[in-house]
Amino acid sequence: MKINVFLSHPKPMNLQQREFIERLSGLLTDPFQMQCNTLGRDSYDMDAPMTAIRRLMLECNGVLVIAFRRYWVENGHENFNCNIEGVECKAISGTWMTSPWCHIEAAMGFQLGLPLLVLREHGVLADGLLDRGVRGANYPEFDLSSGPLAFLEGTLAKSILTQWNARVRNFRELRGNPGPFAG
Repeated sequence: MKINVFLSHPKPMNLQQREFIERLSGLLTDPFQMQCNTLGRDSYDMDAPMTAIRRLMLECNGVLVIAFRRYWVENGHENFNCNIEGVECKAISGTWMTSPWCHIEAAMGFQLGLPLLVLREHGVLADGLLDRGVRGANYPEFDLSSGPLAFLEGTLAKSILTQWNARVRNFRELRGNPGPFAG
């Protein structure tokens, strides 16, 4: 029996991203025996997206977020025109940002207590839930310039996916057991 997991990612904007998602979904299906669920791709709901995502996540045992490059910031600043002592303007020119849904869905999964894994494409601004250490874990970064499969076929990805798989399976097992006050 396959274990349901929620797969969050922006719609791929290039062939490398699309191939990365296809290959990753294949890895989760075989050998890990997981069923990837993504709202709008694998599942449809007539309710508002937040309600539909929560409903789908409640049926899942883990969340995997892929923070693909989505928005290019040619020339930008963080805290532009700041005028408070101790707050500095910081250039973020030449930076990629991901979809806000990556942050939203990761936070929703965290609030539901689901095992969470976030992978960030190289060059994507590490802010919000993508900030290093915000959850006490460093999320790996992957680079598609050397091909969409280079990261997924490497030892780092295999190790991370194996660890996350173990957490998902443990969560599923614990979820099925009665709580300490069950009678």
